Amino acid sequence: MSVDILLIDATDNSQHIQKLLAGTERTTVHLVQTGTEALEFLTQRGSYSNAASPELVLLNPQLPDVDGYDLLRNLKNEPELRAIPVIILSEFDREEDIIESYSHHANAYIHLPDDPHTLAETITGIKSFWLDIAHLPSLQ
Repeated sequence: MSVDILLIDATDNSQHIQKLLAGTERTTVHLVQTGTEALEFLTQRGSYSNAASPELVLLNPQLPDVDGYDLLRNLKNEPELRAIPVIILSEFDREEDIIESYSHHANAYIHLPDDPHTLAETITGIKSFWLDIAHLPSLQ
């Protein structure tokens, strides 16, 4: 089964994370760098009218145009989108961010390490759990 992943991330690490996630033929990773792009992708509007429906969303809440937690809240309030697991990927390890993420129904909060080797291990762990162990909803 092929899995489409939407990575919503505007940091300097976004393309590196995308490459780490895409390491297999059975995953397609789509990268958007703003909340506006993410909403268009998820609702298949504008230049994303032919976009695939992702089975997994990875969201860095530090976005340039909208608050990532507002985006998370919007996703979880949309009946067509709420079943998609959303993993928060953040450079910060603040308790208030963790609480806010889970309060808005994130499926996990993961602190992204600075060290490239540890980052690769973290992304490998995410892929292992979400692609090999967990069962993702098919919303096609």
